[in-house]
Amino acid sequence: MKKIVIFGATGNVGSYVTKYASEFFADKEYEVVATGRRNTDVFDQFGVKFVQVDMLNKEDFDKLPQEDVHAVMELLICFTTDISIF
Repeated sequence: MKKIVIFGATGNVGSYVTKYASEFFADKEYEVVATGRRNTDVFDQFGVKFVQVDMLNKEDFDKLPQEDVHAVMELLICFTTDISIF
């Protein structure tokens, strides 16, 4: 099954987009995967898999799907005071 990964799904805009995507792709060959830094079970009600990912921790990316990723949506803001990581 093709996957659509949504970064920032726990934010205000991201949560609405994730809900819409789960409804729009419900009967199609896509699986929506929500990601965010805050741990939550709110996406269970939409039947959406949630993966907790901190964008500043590169090891967290190993938790994400590695195959059949059809699209990635980036709806997050990354705040840090450590500019050396860039």
